[in-house]
Amino acid sequence: MTCEACEAPLRPGVVFCERCGAPAWGRLAADEAEARTATDSDQRMLRDVAPHLPPPSPHAKHPASISPEEATGEITIKPGDLALVPSWWVLTRDGSRTQLVAPIVLGRKPTHDGVPADSWLVTLREADLTTSRSHALVQRAGTAVRVTNLSTRAGIPVAWPNGIKYVLEPGGAMEFVSTCELKLGAVSVLLVRE
Repeated sequence: MTCEACEAPLRPGVVFCERCGAPAWGRLAADEAEARTATDSDQRMLRDVAPHLPPPSPHAKHPASISPEEATGEITIKPGDLALVPSWWVLTRDGSRTQLVAPIVLGRKPTHDGVPADSWLVTLREADLTTSRSHALVQRAGTAVRVTNLSTRAGIPVAWPNGIKYVLEPGGAMEFVSTCELKLGAVSVLLVRE
């Protein structure tokens, strides 16, 4: 599958393009409709073979031309390449701005229970106690940011500048590739990609 906006390859299960941040479900619907019109033999082949194949890429290389870094999935970042890695910031209503260089636990009275030991604890101040003690874990995931809902009762509404909205259910996790707003109880938190 590829992104309709920038034609970048999409990994299975992603909701947004990792390159441009465009929603991926329009392409998913088109792919599903196309799969339904395939012949029976095509459908048998897809059912039997597709789960074992990597997703197709328009930029696929011949195996002989793949470098050792590409073969292992590891890359080497040189000093000049650091500008290519985006910065992520967590902005809270009280005006604090924290760069996401370590995992951050957001909540009314956050603790290190069940999260990485090196996590930073960021207290969200509110009057009506609608935010859980440890409500969300925010951490880097490559060039994206991964949000895990640590609350056992409350979902986390997520909104993007283009009007798309989603609710991250209790215990759920999701990766984001573009700036968005999280609503932790009555407190709004912005995740900003620069």
